Amino acid sequence: MDAGGHYNPRTVEEVFRDFKGRRAAMIKALTTDVEEFYRQCDPDKENLCLYGYPTEQWEVNLPAEEVPPELPEPALGINFARDGMQEKDWLTLVAVHSDAWLISVAFYFGARFGFDRADRKRLFTMINDLPTIFEVVTGTAKKQAKEKSSVSNHSNSKSKSSSKGICQGGRRRRRRETGREYAHNFRVVSNSKRYAFMQSFSKIIDYKILGNLPKVQIKDSYVQKN
Repeated sequence: MDAGGHYNPRTVEEVFRDFKGRRAAMIKALTTDVEEFYRQCDPDKENLCLYGYPTEQWEVNLPAEEVPPELPEPALGINFARDGMQEKDWLTLVAVHSDAWLISVAFYFGARFGFDRADRKRLFTMINDLPTIFEVVTGTAKKQAKEKSSVSNHSNSKSKSSSKGICQGGRRRRRRETGREYAHNFRVVSNSKRYAFMQSFSKIIDYKILGNLPKVQIKDSYVQKN
């Protein structure tokens, strides 16, 4: 039984689109339209099933008469447990069975149209990226989204402070390197000045040893003859 008729998705993208449509329909039945869904699941009726269709429409109905059915069937008799459980627990139970049915339908199409290992893995990854019906109905999906957002914000702030520390460290290193370069240049200049002075002084000593030293006056490291 399928409101979409004999709709047969053949590619991974088509199967995933079919999955999302059925999933949206069943989430709608268990959340937005929960009062109507509850009313239709009359325990006095026969075995009822919750169907979700690719058109995002849902239906509570009897299982298909044909055996075996064209598609895997959802859980039978969901209406019988309605009055014997807390409403929240009953909806949670229907949600779990609905998740199982969606997976079975998706991989039924995959098997029927010969999906290989890579296709099945890609389909599962696409499906697994969505919250399950159970997570949506119980509110777990929202809680996980908030926790993920909190962790992401914490990681971003930590990364920013770490980057700031690196920048400050880089500036300190540059200042130290600049200081070293300044000291090195100072030593080079000082050494050259000392060398010039020593050359001038050496000439004076040579003149004195040879005994022909004229009168000299040293001024600013230069030898000046009178």
